[in-house]
Amino acid sequence: MWDICMMAWRIGEILDIDAQLEWIREAGFDGVGFHASPGQPGQWQGIDPLATDAKARARVRNALTRFSMCEIHAPFESVLAAGSLPASTEALLPILDFAGDVGASVVTVHADPPT
Repeated sequence: MWDICMMAWRIGEILDIDAQLEWIREAGFDGVGFHASPGQPGQWQGIDPLATDAKARARVRNALTRFSMCEIHAPFESVLAAGSLPASTEALLPILDFAGDVGASVVTVHADPPT
């Protein structure tokens, strides 16, 4: 059986992340994904790992226990490319730490498309 997940980033009139998680849960989705970045005011909402202390991370982790899985979307600036893989991977460490703290099992990153 498949888990059907919903990406939280732009539900309604740019609901805050807590309201988005609640909407996703009430809609019956099994899992959730969200951006590990603050987002763009008035455009989309995420959670900024650098501005999320241990208490806030515990609150997020608790909110995510209602889902069977969680995926975190790395910031768009976190691009993985063959020529910069070690440095790019190093830059992901705060995102990976955040994912572990909140119980996410997947971190999605971007790769530079070949030119």
